[in-house]
Amino acid sequence: MSTCLMSKPRRHISFLPSAIFIMTLPLLSCAGVPGHRSASFDPEEYKPYAKAGTASVSGHVFMKGEDGAVTSGSGCREIYLEPVTTYSTEWVERELLRNQKLDAPDPRALTYRRTTHTDGTGVFRFERLPAGSYYVACRMQFSRYIMTGAGRPTLFEELVWVHSRIDLEAGEQGRVTLAH
Repeated sequence: MSTCLMSKPRRHISFLPSAIFIMTLPLLSCAGVPGHRSASFDPEEYKPYAKAGTASVSGHVFMKGEDGAVTSGSGCREIYLEPVTTYSTEWVERELLRNQKLDAPDPRALTYRRTTHTDGTGVFRFERLPAGSYYVACRMQFSRYIMTGAGRPTLFEELVWVHSRIDLEAGEQGRVTLAH
């Protein structure tokens, strides 16, 4: 009887780490190694965006809460403006839409990325843009309470991408809204 009692805890203990690993595997894949990019940087696609232009983009960032209240700014301080290319489209489709972390971008592509900050009300602006198509995006951070066991609310911090695409003609003043 003593042998039987001893073998049960061993089996249970040896099984437990395996079960924990299997249960946490999906979580590890989310925070795991960045994925390889399939698109490569093509300097010809970026060439039209190499000089200053006469177009501009202004916009507003806000979040509409579950209660219907609108919060301007909403934890989205840095706004990215990225020319639409095969390379940047992969970034939008995989990292922004599907939340797949990608390898660091090619440094040459970053020379074409513009950034700005929102003011206290979530308003932003990019000026002197050449005509073309652009992605406008920001990573919004917000907190919310979720009811957990025993009826106690637990605070969760969340990060989500919000983005839009805009096509600009020379001299055009475009407007975008980024909302969650």
